[in-house]
Amino acid sequence: MPETLPASAPTPEEVAAAAEALRGGDLVAFPTETVYGLGADAANPAAVAKVFAAKGRPADHPLIVHLASADQLDDWAVDVPDAARRLADRFWPGPLTLILRRHPRVPTAVTGGQDTIGLRVPRHPVAHALLEAFGGGVAAPSANRFGRVSPTTRARVVAELGDVVGTVLEGGDCEVGLESTIVDLSGDRPRLLRPGGIGAAELAEVLHAAPTRAGTGAPRTPGRLPSHYAPTTPVRVVDGEALDAAVAAVSAAGRRCVALRLAVAQAEGSPADRAPTRAAPPADGSAADDAPDGLAAVLTLPAEAGAYGRALYGRLAEVDRLDGDVALVQRPPARPGWEAVHDRLGRAEGVDPHTPRSVLVVPPAVVTPTMDGVPTAPPVVAAAVRDAAGRTGGALLLGAWVGEPPPPVLPAVRDERPIHVGPPLASGPGWTLLRLDASDENLGIPVGRVELALALHAAGPGTFHPGGEDGVVLAAEADALAHRGVVVGRPLEEA
Repeated sequence: MPETLPASAPTPEEVAAAAEALRGGDLVAFPTETVYGLGADAANPAAVAKVFAAKGRPADHPLIVHLASADQLDDWAVDVPDAARRLADRFWPGPLTLILRRHPRVPTAVTGGQDTIGLRVPRHPVAHALLEAFGGGVAAPSANRFGRVSPTTRARVVAELGDVVGTVLEGGDCEVGLESTIVDLSGDRPRLLRPGGIGAAELAEVLHAAPTRAGTGAPRTPGRLPSHYAPTTPVRVVDGEALDAAVAAVSAAGRRCVALRLAVAQAEGSPADRAPTRAAPPADGSAADDAPDGLAAVLTLPAEAGAYGRALYGRLAEVDRLDGDVALVQRPPARPGWEAVHDRLGRAEGVDPHTPRSVLVVPPAVVTPTMDGVPTAPPVVAAAVRDAAGRTGGALLLGAWVGEPPPPVLPAVRDERPIHVGPPLASGPGWTLLRLDASDENLGIPVGRVELALALHAAGPGTFHPGGEDGVVLAAEADALAHRGVVVGRPLEEA
């Protein structure tokens, strides 16, 4: 059942007025346990059009319909499978959206022209009270401009959309802080389309098997564009062992940097999570008073996945307020429970976390030349990079490994997950390009460059040539790898 109303909650009269505004075709912003939503009567296409106009949202980007009770499910969907009813019984009300076949009377304006619909019963007591008073379905994306950081407080809604929405209900800080988990049940097998507050392991308990992340032809759903949940300040996700050097390099170049790192750095001081030594931010995550020259601020984020999710959007909103040139965010652990956080950070960076990664493998029989004592990529590597460029299927090249071919499963490093290596994407004379997916086996978390190099090094000797375009981050991560004993060659862009 919905939790107790917070002290700041609207009165019954204010909720009734908000419900009446929805009936009149107006927009109402309201809290849920995930983020604040911008709601309209889902049965009124003209009202739904106001949501798209207010957000600047593309018309083919579907909305989630919020209901007061699972009893309304058959009013909005047809051919509802038993798995959907079991998930609803277990997780509704709660942060789970089910993708089902749309009922014929549902306006296609809500579904982006598709024959599927996303349905959810939120847990927040203010959302529940509003939906009960309204009686119908409320189509509601997050209450922010399209593609920007979702609001988790009423103040953030007012700051961003106060000029276009007259009613903004108060509900305190959002309990989960990240958008709902989305599971597609419109096909032959359940698919996890967006990670959120309910993890794959919890879903598997009900479905008797974990939903897959694989497959093509999935319905369009909210929050799956490569760039989303993003502040206006550019975001770069950096391995924790390279954060010191990256911050120093950005600052030395005269750019104002906002650094976001895990609070565990101060508690444990582990090499993987060590804090930048140039500033000592307070443990509550506020900006450091003694931020050094070149730093706009240093912010911390909790070391526990759920708490990190609750704090993330507030910190990203703070990044813009601090007016830095770039935000360097410490890469979170690649462990169970962190998938949703990795998903949101990847999209804030503008990189789809489910775009395949790859590594180019060259046998060690190839002689590696050196320049100033630094291994230079053998000519076969440069030729392979050129040859493979058109055959990667869009996979991001993390680097080249001059060494023995890796085993199917690379060993876990830093107490994180082992890396499952996928099939070859392409091959040629003296080289193979291997696929690295954010697969079910890899916990749905994309493979990081430093993580990959450390795992390859743990599996056997070789030289790692990093790939990528951000020279500052590449140099910082190369230094971190060298300190770990990895032989690091020149970047591929120099090959």
